[in-house]
Amino acid sequence: MGSSGRTGGLQPREGYCWLFVYGLLKPGLQPPHTLQLALPDAVPGELYDLGPYPALKPAPAGSNATARGFTLLLNSAELERLDEFEGVAEGLYRRRRVVTSLGLEAWVYEYARPLPADARGPLISWPPEEGTWLLC
Repeated sequence: MGSSGRTGGLQPREGYCWLFVYGLLKPGLQPPHTLQLALPDAVPGELYDLGPYPALKPAPAGSNATARGFTLLLNSAELERLDEFEGVAEGLYRRRRVVTSLGLEAWVYEYARPLPADARGPLISWPPEEGTWLLC
């Protein structure tokens, strides 16, 4: 994937990677232990509030919905621990590559299950605050 944007195609140094976060892993909550840098950013997709945590789902075809969060620079070795935290083996989330609004190729955790009936959203950011609901 090519990169462009305000970062000028910034590539992580060897052994590090970009991870886009939008929920509990954001700075100020429970960020990764090896966090080196956090950049405000966004990715394509729809964000939902599931109560104790959020869910990012791919945007429907033809939609330009985006979710706000941060792209973090962290040690690549930490991804295995984060996969466990995100419930990847249990099928709760899946990790995939995306290109962020800053043009960074980053990992992101997408919700891998159908949304529960009581999911709130789509949102612009999580946790939901006044004014973060998308107008549908």
